[in-house]
Amino acid sequence: MKIYYKIKAGNETRVFFVGDVHGEYSSLINKLEKVNFDKKKDLLVFVGDLVDRGKEIKQVLDLFLEYECFVGVIGNHDNYMFNAFKDDIWIKDERNGSHQTVGQLGWKNLKKYNKKMLSKMSLILEIEQNGKKFGVIHAGVPFDNNKPQEWHKIIKKAKRNKSYRMNLMWDRSVLAAFKPELMPSKRINGDLMPPQVKGVDYLIHGHTTLPVAENFDQRYYIDTFSKKEDLTFLFYNVKENRMELI
Repeated sequence: MKIYYKIKAGNETRVFFVGDVHGEYSSLINKLEKVNFDKKKDLLVFVGDLVDRGKEIKQVLDLFLEYECFVGVIGNHDNYMFNAFKDDIWIKDERNGSHQTVGQLGWKNLKKYNKKMLSKMSLILEIEQNGKKFGVIHAGVPFDNNKPQEWHKIIKKAKRNKSYRMNLMWDRSVLAAFKPELMPSKRINGDLMPPQVKGVDYLIHGHTTLPVAENFDQRYYIDTFSKKEDLTFLFYNVKENRMELI
């Protein structure tokens, strides 16, 4: 597993981020057409969980692997698939949607897809454009007693600590603290805003399915398909220096 990868995008490049796709190829294509996505000039960043549940998983993966303009971070479902030959957690629990993935790709093809996907994905992705830094992590940066955190320390800890790497793929602590109405069973005491992560301007996550994309301060949560049957795109408008939800 590649822990960290950095991309520097030119100002002429349009950078989009898309929430958990889960095999929803048709919805992805509709969104790409809506923004007139140019595969030669633009960049699309997947926030993880390309596989499981959907009816068009193979089409999603084939598209993702075909073009250099598609990159992504590793989600918990992707990681399950990558470890399918080491343990049987993924395949035994049907709630994961693993049967849809295996049924569409074929068990014999999993290793081939795993190898190709891992070459284009990392646990942590950093995009730099127009003097701004975007940190992409599938689930979130674990909330720790409202103490400010530093981007380079998050990367360093992920490289040396396996348990922390799992947290980055599963964490929901920020939403539980600052959006308790969405997760009442996991509510923890928090302040009005999440702590600032220094060294990065924006943090983009998926993992937790929401009725609409949520944003507080520098953090964006854009996994929406399961709730509203529509993928969310997040776009950085270079000219106006602002983030836009599509």
